[in-house]
Amino acid sequence: RPGGGLAPEKIIGWQQQPAVFERLEGYTGAVYDFTESANPERVTARVVSLGLFDMLGIRTHIGRPFAAGDGAPGSEKVAILSHEFWRARFSGSPDVLGSSIVLNDERYTVIGVLGPRTTLLTDEEPVWLPFDLSAWSGGSSEHKFFFGIGRLNAALDVSAARTAADTLAAELGRSTPLAGTWYLGIEEKRSAQLTPTTRQTLFVLLGAVILLLLIACVNTTSFALGQTLRRERELRLRAAIGAGRWRLLRECLVETLLLASVAAVAAAVIARTALAALLAAAPQGLAFMTTRAVDVDLRVFAIMAAAALSVGLVAGLL
Repeated sequence: RPGGGLAPEKIIGWQQQPAVFERLEGYTGAVYDFTESANPERVTARVVSLGLFDMLGIRTHIGRPFAAGDGAPGSEKVAILSHEFWRARFSGSPDVLGSSIVLNDERYTVIGVLGPRTTLLTDEEPVWLPFDLSAWSGGSSEHKFFFGIGRLNAALDVSAARTAADTLAAELGRSTPLAGTWYLGIEEKRSAQLTPTTRQTLFVLLGAVILLLLIACVNTTSFALGQTLRRERELRLRAAIGAGRWRLLRECLVETLLLASVAAVAAAVIARTALAALLAAAPQGLAFMTTRAVDVDLRVFAIMAAAALSVGLVAGLL
């Protein structure tokens, strides 16, 4: 994370240095008076460069993200709301798109709403505003200095990036002088913060989940084997009157796989339901820069489906 105090022209200059940064964007904060409703309040707006959403993978829940032309001098003033602010102030109505809010006596058109729990620095980021760095470079914008956040060149670690940045800063200072300096500090930005207590808690939770999975697998296998033993006489009789081994095995496999599939679907529903409770109970400050909604993703569903099918196959073959 390049250090604070970056002017727009400085960020633009470093965006053109792929030897150090694969991507580099800027953000800052500003306090506004929100006076649209009957209960006015002061809100903290997160002002971001146009490419920041794309770089961090931020997606809107409804509406669109910032696009070229937003935040430029003379353009229509637009804003994106946080999911929590949208639900609290606008009752989660999709009709908010295209409506306007008043910040510091100026109207901003709402163009989108972010997904749940999307944050950059804190949980209090109700309004997001665009800033076109290139359009305001050298201009008279109220936002003169930004923090930078970027993705380093894949070939560099943090130490090598600092060395390369110092070298380039000296060259840029000679070729393209700035009012300030081209030098910047590069720090690693972590998206999660673990203490010994939270680390231990997460490992205990992981162990409990693995143990629960093993218990579920054993129970499912025991149930399937019990069903097969109860039907042993029937299976022997069917085999005696001409039923092939493969046909009998196929029926057992279908039954156990169907049972495993039903169990997997039930587990998926429970997981999605329990996730909301776990997130609500998570300690404050455990994670930040949660630019994507915490959810049970496709990889988890794939592992769960593979485990269910494996148990079903083993139980069917036994």
